[in-house]
Amino acid sequence: MLLELNNEIYSIPESLSIKVNQIINEKKEIGEKVYFSMDSDKNIKLTTLEDMEIFKALLNGNKNDT
Repeated sequence: MLLELNNEIYSIPESLSIKVNQIINEKKEIGEKVYFSMDSDKNIKLTTLEDMEIFKALLNGNKNDT
């Protein structure tokens, strides 16, 4: 799905398109501005303890490479 917001085009995965549209519409209804930013495919999301363990292992691996 392509989304145009603030004169910019963003590509949104189809699996997220309904939720993204819902959030945008809710924010607009209450007068809030909606912003998007480009990111990297290398970004990771830390939401669980397991995610933190993976992150720590990645950090330790990078330190050992130098």
